[in-house]
Amino acid sequence: MAQALTLPSIFKAVSKTLSENEAVLNEADTYNHNHGSNMAKAFTTVSKAVAKKKDLPVSDQLAYASEVLKDSSSGSARFYAQGLANASQKFQGKQLNENTVGLLINVLMGTQEPAQETSGAADQSLLGSLLGGMTGAQTQQQSQPSGGDNSLDVTDLLSAGLAYYSAKQQGGSTMEAIMQALSSASPLGKREDQTQSGALVINTILNMLKKKK
Repeated sequence: MAQALTLPSIFKAVSKTLSENEAVLNEADTYNHNHGSNMAKAFTTVSKAVAKKKDLPVSDQLAYASEVLKDSSSGSARFYAQGLANASQKFQGKQLNENTVGLLINVLMGTQEPAQETSGAADQSLLGSLLGGMTGAQTQQQSQPSGGDNSLDVTDLLSAGLAYYSAKQQGGSTMEAIMQALSSASPLGKREDQTQSGALVINTILNMLKKKK
């Protein structure tokens, strides 16, 4: 039976993945050789935080996790703490489900587009749309003005989306494609170890979605 898509289940799975890959991520860290340890510790903290507040709205769970993580000595942990805080704002009045998990990924990874309320555009970046499309999930659209058009035009093609498509067309694995997309669009793409850990986070969430299908 597929596990329910909740913040506690998501971050428990992410924490497990990062712990399993701790040594590999430490090796990829050419600066301090502790990125894997820091990430495993950070997401264990996040997992416990959202589990503690599991009966609260999603936005409140994210806000609490951000508060718990924000004073970490790890720069990567503080990056995710800010992502959680931003996600808390984005999830005001929203539920977490297959339609909104792309939004969580975008904001957590720092790849979100500003909401374009006047044009009725989706509160999702193309990266989130692509990641959601991999699992058959539909992106959640904001209400459209009369006669509005949901389609993406050339100006909507983010560098992340282009990088993702390029990697897949060249026969790259899902992990490789995600890493290439992160390298194009996220602050995490500036360091190999952070790109690897970010891709592991995303891929873990995607695998959870696939199991629900």
